[in-house]
Amino acid sequence: MNEEKKDKKTERLGIIAIATAGLCWLCVLGATPFELIYLMPVSAVAAILSLKTVLGKIASVLLVLLAPGYVFINYASLAPAL
Repeated sequence: MNEEKKDKKTERLGIIAIATAGLCWLCVLGATPFELIYLMPVSAVAAILSLKTVLGKIASVLLVLLAPGYVFINYASLAPAL
């Protein structure tokens, strides 16, 4: 019975992790009118705590790819003007 509660808790944390990681990606893509990148620490903690689940693993991969994705997508605004 105790393991079932623990599994439900990690599943909820996985859902939180994937949802907040998705919101961070929407912010990087410029699809949101306000800054949601501040949810990245929440997503990282939730992804680490739910690393046993598939959702936690996907969220951690999304978070690892967030920084290179930001540089790749926003390169024109980061490059110095010639």
